[in-house]
Amino acid sequence: VYIRSYGLNLNLPAQPVLTSSFSALTDKKTVILTGTKEANTAVLVNGAVLVERNNQTTWTATLHLTLEGKNTFEIQTENSLQKISSALAVTLTRDTTGPIGRFSFNQKAVLFTASNQVSLKLSAADSLSAVSKVSLSGDCTNWSQPETYASVKTVTLPGGDGVKSVCVRFYDAVGNVSEVYSKSITLDQTGPQGGFKVNSITPYTRSTKVSLNLAMTDSLSGIGTMSFSFDGITWTKPKTYQPLQLLRLPRGSGAKKIYAKFFDKAGNTSGILSQSIVLDEIPPTG
Repeated sequence: VYIRSYGLNLNLPAQPVLTSSFSALTDKKTVILTGTKEANTAVLVNGAVLVERNNQTTWTATLHLTLEGKNTFEIQTENSLQKISSALAVTLTRDTTGPIGRFSFNQKAVLFTASNQVSLKLSAADSLSAVSKVSLSGDCTNWSQPETYASVKTVTLPGGDGVKSVCVRFYDAVGNVSEVYSKSITLDQTGPQGGFKVNSITPYTRSTKVSLNLAMTDSLSGIGTMSFSFDGITWTKPKTYQPLQLLRLPRGSGAKKIYAKFFDKAGNTSGILSQSIVLDEIPPTG
């Protein structure tokens, strides 16, 4: 009686065991791993002896990550009979490149704002690891602490009207940082200034059709729209500002008051301005 063995070799050493904790994603060039093995064995990494044969039952090996991206290692042990164990596979990803991103102002008026709090629409990606955090600056000098990345964030602009530079930078899961992305926006918290006249020559009119000569200015965002009322309660639909405007007065002789308010392109209002004119539709008698 005999037993025939098909590929069975009882002289193979046991597969090495990994005992150290490590991150599969790193920005380092080398990673140190430790583990256990059979006594009187060597440790091979990708076929090369990294730890000479010794009678120890623990091992330490330094792995060199030569590639940007995935680096795969097969760790084995070899005994004195030059028998090699099955392989323990370890994959480490080296990431030394920061994310690529962009941002825009998440509002209709992308050039002007009346609020110090500006909403940003963010977009970023990283080819090897996830985008993890983002840092914001309302003046491109003073930065917020990195915070969890999201597609919408709010940045605070420094006080005072004028052009503001907004900057954003992104971080991946390893800690690599992107370039600084910047855009400009004008903070305008001052409403339009000026006034208007009705039929500029006389305080009286016999026609319900009157012309308004408007003289409004706004040094930052410019005049956007205007609206009119005859009672200060019901207003016309805002329309694009122009220096000459025709209105039709309510019928009926008597003093008429015209109310107007103006909006700049950032949304600030001039407040309510008013002028009066007398509608006289009654001919003289005598």
